[in-house]
Parts: sequence; C-alpha cells; structure tokens
Amino acid sequence: MSQNNYGFTLSVPPGTSVEDNVIRALQYQSTHTPDETAVWFYEMVRNNHDGHLPQNVSMDYKQIGKQYADLETSIMRWWLKR
Repeated sequence: MSQNNYGFTLSVPPGTSVEDNVIRALQYQSTHTPDETAVWFYEMVRNNHDGHLPQNVSMDYKQIGKQYADLETSIMRWWLKR
C-alpha cells in the first residue's frame, strides 16, 4: 500500500492509500469514456451507508469516521478539476 497522499494534508483513514485509490481511478479512466468514468467515480465516493460496495473498495471515507469527511470532499474536488 502506497503512502503518497497527492498533497492532501488531511488525516487519512488507517489502511487507506490515497495513492492506490487515485491509481485505480486513473486506470479506470484510461479504459472508459468520460461519462462511464464519472458514473464509476460517483459510485466509489457516494454514501456507502447501504453497503453497496465492500468497505475496502468504497472511497466513502466518512463511513469510516466523520473526521475523514473533509478528505473525501477534497479528493472529489481534486478529481473534478482534472
């Protein structure tokens, strides 16, 4: 698991790698259309309280702890600026 947090200085949940998640998103993006990628990314970061994704796949960090909600928001904003 990589520890490059892409400049994000907010607390990262234990066992979570921002870099691994960014790499996963970029790999998905490289083989899918922009629309498909937008839907996929939305599914990764949307509220996972219903457990639609396994915890180790979801990027809904606020489900791990509310102290991670700002990190999730920052990553979403970073992604949308790309």
